[in-house]
Amino acid sequence: MAFQGDKKFGKSILYDIEIPFRDWLVPKVPRWLEGYHLTLTTILWSILIVVFSFLAKHNIHWLWLVSLMIFLQYITDLLDGAVGRARDTGLVKWGYYMDHFLDYIFLSSILIGYALLLPDVFKYRLFFVMAFFGAFMVNSFLSFAATNKFKIAYMGIGPTEIRIVFIIINTLLICFGRTYMLKALPFVLCAATFGLFVTVYRTQKMLWDIDMRAKYGEGNTTADNLPKTSEIVHDITGGISKRKIFRNILLSLCIAAVAVVFLTMKIAYPHHRVIAIILYLLSWVPFLLSFRDSRESIKSHRRNIRNKLRPVTLHVVMAIILIVVGRSAWVLVPPEMGYPSELTDGELRASVNRDEQSFHILGVNVHRVITSDYSRELLAKPVTSMSEDERTAVRALWRDFVEACMELEILKRRYRGFYHIDYLVKPTLHADAFFIAYGAFVTQYEASLLMSDQIEKNKFLNNVLNEAMPEYEIPADSYADMVSRMMHADELLRLNAGFAYLKLVDKKVSDNFELLPVVETKVKRIYRQLGKNPKNLVDSPLDLLERTAFMAWFPFQKEVAIQMSHLRGTDRRMFIDPYLVSQHIDKLHPGDILLERRNWFMTNAGIPGFWPHAVLFVGTLERFDEYFEGVEGTGGRKPSEVVAERYPNAYEDWLKPERGFKRSVIEARREGVILNSLENSADCDYLGAMRPRISREDKFKAILAAMSHAGKPYDYNFDFSTDASLVCSELVYKSYNEVKGLSFDFEIVNGRPLLPPNHIARKFDREYGTPDQQLDFVLFLDGSEENQNAVPRDVAHFRDTWRRPKWEVLLD
Repeated sequence: MAFQGDKKFGKSILYDIEIPFRDWLVPKVPRWLEGYHLTLTTILWSILIVVFSFLAKHNIHWLWLVSLMIFLQYITDLLDGAVGRARDTGLVKWGYYMDHFLDYIFLSSILIGYALLLPDVFKYRLFFVMAFFGAFMVNSFLSFAATNKFKIAYMGIGPTEIRIVFIIINTLLICFGRTYMLKALPFVLCAATFGLFVTVYRTQKMLWDIDMRAKYGEGNTTADNLPKTSEIVHDITGGISKRKIFRNILLSLCIAAVAVVFLTMKIAYPHHRVIAIILYLLSWVPFLLSFRDSRESIKSHRRNIRNKLRPVTLHVVMAIILIVVGRSAWVLVPPEMGYPSELTDGELRASVNRDEQSFHILGVNVHRVITSDYSRELLAKPVTSMSEDERTAVRALWRDFVEACMELEILKRRYRGFYHIDYLVKPTLHADAFFIAYGAFVTQYEASLLMSDQIEKNKFLNNVLNEAMPEYEIPADSYADMVSRMMHADELLRLNAGFAYLKLVDKKVSDNFELLPVVETKVKRIYRQLGKNPKNLVDSPLDLLERTAFMAWFPFQKEVAIQMSHLRGTDRRMFIDPYLVSQHIDKLHPGDILLERRNWFMTNAGIPGFWPHAVLFVGTLERFDEYFEGVEGTGGRKPSEVVAERYPNAYEDWLKPERGFKRSVIEARREGVILNSLENSADCDYLGAMRPRISREDKFKAILAAMSHAGKPYDYNFDFSTDASLVCSELVYKSYNEVKGLSFDFEIVNGRPLLPPNHIARKFDREYGTPDQQLDFVLFLDGSEENQNAVPRDVAHFRDTWRRPKWEVLLD
């Protein structure tokens, strides 16, 4: 069989674009430049890639030259064999050996370059990348040895597509820094592993079929159900199948749907956006493959399609242009009449002069709200350690900012009809009205940029600001609306069009000499800020998509959570009953933290760790007054009277019995934050109790803080950064948040700060017997599926509970 190392099989996604480009380029190669010269240039490109990557350690913009070297290597690799064939000067076996060996050198140079940019701790990952990418090359050579057909594209991905991926990675590194590369590496490895698995499986299956044909013969009945070798080769090199096309389209939709799920649910936070983008890009691969597979059908009907489209092409293009122009005109020149048209020239001049002063004052006010030392310090405070007073102060600061922006909005809207003032007849009024309108716009825009820049540095602060603030008449999602509006295409159009018009207007005709440099400076600062953070242009649409998708998903998530809370895999009674509780209730003091578990409930599966529920013991009214008698802060009154004064609704509930028992705990359940009896709350299989090592005064403050949340709904979004709704352990945390001597460690789950109840037990175990111990052991009632009861256990048994698997019930 003739050696076919000069032929390549398998079509990549860009094959149909690449071949015409190559054929157009070959005649333009100088006569003195032969194919083997082009092959050897890969050595030069590889050396330069390593050099430029080394220089990129000090200035990341050297990566642009790395991308250029990758492009030049693509050109020479594309042309070397084609030039040799066109001139009949090709060296087949030498070209086969050198071309593919130098391809390996080229790939190695890129990975060496990345290794120079990465911290040492991450470089081992590049070793695995090299191993997996090298495995594809090994697969090609082994398959070639068996079939004499050298396949270079797998699942539509060939060398050209890989080069484009490297160029995209370089661009992302330049624009967003090394962090994104570090986050993406594990997912690149996962994709490479999956691709290698599929490739090896399909290759071995093809070789198996060929061996079976050779062993039994084409006409043997044993091989009747096997595909013919010609069919196998045809499938490898790109056979057309409607079923395959449909499968690829369906796969594309499924991958895109998974991307939306990752984005919405914040799975693998904080990498969820990177994963979502990667999955979205991957969803295009099967789609493009399906398009490639249907190209023969398209080609056969190309003439008919061209004849039908040609007469309407111009009309379609013109329609698109008209739509774009019309939309732009609607944004920039709204049809409604503006404020200036309603005034005489004298009134308008007086209004402009007055509002110019207002503009300067408003600019100073909004700038002070953002940049004052108090504001910076407050906005930098971690959300998870904010006290209630600090949260209130943050909301008040946000109110001040919103009000300042609204005043600028009024000023902007007052003069947005400046274009109704004839520039040729009244150039001064036209220019001054425009400067005030555009000045108010850019002041508002710059303030929003500066505010969002500070807020985004503080994790979860945006969640606090997105809560509704009825006391200030600020609706929910006010911060998200500000960010999405700031990066909206209409606002960017107004920003750029206004800047262009600012250059066109004759500044000599204006009376507002002090206003002009202020506006120009603000615009330049805005462009500089956008240039420093170009990812905002990407993050803002992702924020909007994430928020919109979550709003659509949340009702379903909430309903699923509610239904799961009713699902239990057994109908037996709980191990701990009111009688057992009554034997131990005297051991508890107001302020004690209780942990509870109920076996066989479906909700246990979705909560990390063994303990799924936390409760705050407050005692009965009588026990509460007895325990806190004489405590500071009561003003000589009964402690319960302080609760009645501050939180009358909670106090009224405290007075009412619950199923014949006095209420003595406060907890967050699916009904919301409620006061409950211990007998009802502890209707469970396991119960643990811990006592904070703090003063009675601090416990009293903690219980008052808990009472402030009574009546709030359950937080089915499980987000500790918000206050409008709470989960069980969030109630415990926020009760003791402002108390010194007791602190909790958070865990970030799907982009939300959480304190799983199991972490409280883990905290107790890790601190027990050390100088840092903050909790004392009070009680542990340990359930047993084998004995169908619960018995008291000592501190040693309780310390080990957080390590128990949540599915321990299956092991009993």
